Amino acid sequence: MRENNLKPKASGLGPPWSVHILTLFPEMFPGLLGFSLPGRALESGIWNLNAIQIRDFATDKHKTVDDTPYGGGAGMVMKPDVLDAALNSLPQGTRKIYLSPRGKPLTQKLLQELSATPPPNQQCGKGARCPKSCSAVIMQKLRNGALNRQKR
Repeated sequence: MRENNLKPKASGLGPPWSVHILTLFPEMFPGLLGFSLPGRALESGIWNLNAIQIRDFATDKHKTVDDTPYGGGAGMVMKPDVLDAALNSLPQGTRKIYLSPRGKPLTQKLLQELSATPPPNQQCGKGARCPKSCSAVIMQKLRNGALNRQKR
């Protein structure tokens, strides 16, 4: 399994906050998270980042991870068996978050609640969609960005 493990230095603050990101593009991480405050926290060992290649969990020779939607329609959907295998490879008992435009708004209050719980695992939803069967059962859906802005 190909992973982009960013191992933090020892911080002396106890175990670091670990984030596992399931993605088709692990080489994109840490990206912006490697700069400024998150980057310094990553270097000092306050948190660590593990970008996991979803394609490594595909079983066919072409490492296929997406399929056409059931019943037709535009777009692509992640194959449930591949996504299930990737999710099952993560540590037990951690929160799983799927970023989706249909998710609950990511607010400051919600971020404070999330920071008081074990760290999340995140599945990046760019490109192919997560099957409804997976997202409804195993993940908390959140959204961020322009959809969160409230009119003043």
